[in-house]
Amino acid sequence: MSEYKKQLDQVWQSLKEEECLVLATSVNDMPTARTINVIYHNKRIYFQTDSRMKKADDIRTNDHVALSIGKYQIQGTCRELGHPHEDKNKWFAIMYKKAFPSAFAKYSGLPNEQVYEVIPTVIKVWHYHNSIASVTSFILEKKLLDVHLYR
Repeated sequence: MSEYKKQLDQVWQSLKEEECLVLATSVNDMPTARTINVIYHNKRIYFQTDSRMKKADDIRTNDHVALSIGKYQIQGTCRELGHPHEDKNKWFAIMYKKAFPSAFAKYSGLPNEQVYEVIPTVIKVWHYHNSIASVTSFILEKKLLDVHLYR
């Protein structure tokens, strides 16, 4: 197994412990951010929201998004997949119900609720060791790994 794949697999394992991420969107140079509940599946990140919410409008206008939590920064593209109860999203509904039972019961059946998929393009991980900061960048499209030390 390559060092890139080994480290990236470790990142995904660590990320899966995070139930919530901050989603940032931007339209006309006006960024906004909010916390969302997420599901990880096949190295992609999924969430649901009402299609009338600002984040959904922003994604329809500009599909480039960023996600963040702790030492992780993720850039990617986002797309709408349809209602959580559509057959093609059944896997999502099962996972979301298990992870977030109250949110599932309250929102997943609403008519405007939609599932969104984030396809990560870059994942950055900040590290601190012996007072030295570094950032490891995974450029997913090119399968590149870059480590930059900050002194």
